[in-house]
Amino acid sequence: SIAVETFYNTAAEVEGAIAAIYAPLKTIYGSEFLPLLECSTDYHKGGGSYAPNSEFQGMNSTNITRAGTKWESFYLGIRNANLILANVPKTQRLNDEIKNRYLAEAKFMRALIYFQLVRCWGDVVIRTEANMAEPSVKRSPSSEVYKLIKDDLLFAENLLPANEPAPGRATKWAAKTLLADVYFYTENHTEAASKAKEVIDSGKYALVEVSTADDFTKLFGPEVI
Repeated sequence: SIAVETFYNTAAEVEGAIAAIYAPLKTIYGSEFLPLLECSTDYHKGGGSYAPNSEFQGMNSTNITRAGTKWESFYLGIRNANLILANVPKTQRLNDEIKNRYLAEAKFMRALIYFQLVRCWGDVVIRTEANMAEPSVKRSPSSEVYKLIKDDLLFAENLLPANEPAPGRATKWAAKTLLADVYFYTENHTEAASKAKEVIDSGKYALVEVSTADDFTKLFGPEVI
């Protein structure tokens, strides 16, 4: 089996480890996570993503289990990011530029996950490469979670590539966009506007008016995916 002590040495090995951060998110965004965020709202009259309308009781036992699996997937992604952050700096077989790019991607992904966690659960356990071996860690105030998110994204935006190395991979523009969202949620509106303007002024992205089925197909059709 693969041992942590002998892994994370080559670009191919680190690429595989990076993919392991993304993998748990597929089970989150590709399943019930987004409906779970709506199931207890006033305008949603069902008891969850599958419960009948007459059973509206907020987070019923079925949806509590669904939320629990998402929690586990989030922290699995964080664990995999932390393994990269702990081990990639030790390798002598990659130059600093390549190592920093991988570290930046791991920090971006960790920030993305914690941004979801802190908005859903508030005070949560902060797991970083520094405390991975500790068996029991208390929850941290949401302000500390947001500080970690901002620090990770500020690191990432400076070292991530401008163009994605593969479809769906993180870029400096993704980091800037997420940082703008984080500033907005923490009521740092001036910083949020400034960071969002950097993305707008890059000229790489634009709003698209989807008015016909053809337009929708061009954006989200099978050839694009």
